[in-house]
Amino acid sequence: MLIFVARRVLAVVPVLFGVTLAVFSMLFLRTRMTSRLRPETAEGARQRAVLKRAASVDDVADQVVAFCRSDSVTGQVLNIDAGVFFH
Repeated sequence: MLIFVARRVLAVVPVLFGVTLAVFSMLFLRTRMTSRLRPETAEGARQRAVLKRAASVDDVADQVVAFCRSDSVTGQVLNIDAGVFFH
């Protein structure tokens, strides 16, 4: 709950100085760290996703770049999780 209150405050105040805010939320991300998980744990995470895969670092990087290029987005939370949150 605190993150949502903080996000709203931080989305408004910095705008006065020309700064916008976005929060990126990743549930299961393919990284070197997650590659060490037991295979059944990783597979379970993939199966919960609508896209039946894990998000990648490139998926996150693409979205961060898109948000950084936008002058009209602030205070948003983007879930990058291949559809787990949606599902």
